[in-house]
Amino acid sequence: MNFLKIDGRHIVDQFGSNIVLRGVCLGGYLNMENFITGFPGQESNLRKVLISELGEKRGTFFVERLLRHFLNESDFEFLKSIGVNVVRLPINYHHLEKDEKPFEYIEEGFEKIDRVVEMAKKWGIYVILDLHVAPGFQNNGWHCDNSIGVPLLWKHPHFQERTLKLWEAIAARYANEPAVAGYDMLNEPSAPTLNHLSNFYRRLIESIREKDQNHIIFLESDVVLRKFKGFDDFDSSNLAYSSHNYLDMTLGGRSYPGYMRDKWIDKNAIEEEFIRTNDWVLKNNLAGWVGEFGAIFDGTVKDMHKINALSDQIDVFEKHEHSWTIWTYKDVNVTAPVYVNPESEYIKRIERILKIKHELGTDYWGTHGGGILREFRDTIGMRISRTVGHNGLDIEGMKLNIYERGLLPIVGDYLACLYANAFSDLNTGGIDKVLKEAFSFENCVIRPHLVEVLSSKMKRFGSGKMS
Repeated sequence: MNFLKIDGRHIVDQFGSNIVLRGVCLGGYLNMENFITGFPGQESNLRKVLISELGEKRGTFFVERLLRHFLNESDFEFLKSIGVNVVRLPINYHHLEKDEKPFEYIEEGFEKIDRVVEMAKKWGIYVILDLHVAPGFQNNGWHCDNSIGVPLLWKHPHFQERTLKLWEAIAARYANEPAVAGYDMLNEPSAPTLNHLSNFYRRLIESIREKDQNHIIFLESDVVLRKFKGFDDFDSSNLAYSSHNYLDMTLGGRSYPGYMRDKWIDKNAIEEEFIRTNDWVLKNNLAGWVGEFGAIFDGTVKDMHKINALSDQIDVFEKHEHSWTIWTYKDVNVTAPVYVNPESEYIKRIERILKIKHELGTDYWGTHGGGILREFRDTIGMRISRTVGHNGLDIEGMKLNIYERGLLPIVGDYLACLYANAFSDLNTGGIDKVLKEAFSFENCVIRPHLVEVLSSKMKRFGSGKMS
């Protein structure tokens, strides 16, 4: 495999041949998320609860075996067979550094990254390393392992320095690894202002370039504003720009083409939204990558409409020569092309927890807009509004903060003990058996229509020139 680099608006190999990266995100491996593997709350809390409920030995063993079985050689063989030429690897900094021992890096965490890189390389698949959770948290979401709902990265120099040094360590380790396509510096950053974001990106680029001149650096737009303002004066080459392109239609739509919130959504509307989000990248002839897009499935006829919308999305990405990675590869039957068999012992053991989560709506992603917690949020907002009047208050913003920063993490984390106790009767051998049966590719279920669309697009447009 060859190092990739940026030439104008294109990703190219060492011979100057254009490469379009097409693939999947590997969410749930080095950054566990509640809707992906079925637990409630945030990963850091889950790890503590597993140890408190199962004991140090079994609790630690549970997580290690889940990760071991979640991704294996057979997964990459399958991905290669459908035309994938890149995977995006989300990483939680907790795998690489402990809060109580800042700036001391964990070799076992790097070895887990190495394992993915080696398996991908064997099958001619590139890897983009994505810092999905930075020290202090770059956003307030569950996917940032953030139980407090406040992105402290932007407030405290300590967390910024740790993030800079962590990227130096990552860049130093993989500087000479051509199977790594590049570095996605921060997933979905939510900075106070765009100046905060661009200034910190500048420092991150400098830190990475001190150790590594070989790899592409991917810069994500602000998660709220979805803009690239201030990104035009970085003193570095080999930069590409990443947006996340989720659509209301693929998350909660009923019919496609069709109306969504009184607006007609078809392929033209999808392209208009893509151009609006990526206007700065397109106008400046820069290299672009859609790092995330995807759908939420519920097992009804709506699923096919969502897949048809995803198909049109990919056509739009290809028309504008953007690389793309769909979110995400494997889960418990929410969004992924590969999912855990509903008849597996794992699902049977957590079936009650999944129902509780769905009824309460503790998972932001995958509850299809419902749940008791959302109703509670709306009730709180309504009563506050009635009591104090609007008086210029941002009631909707307050409701969102109550929900995302309060209700979801608090209730989700309290429920984690139910998940842990679902496995309390098992010894280490039993735990390993249940997790292997659930997450090993050979035992998973393929979402056929989605896989067919992804594979046909990859093979139709070409999987990228590989060596």
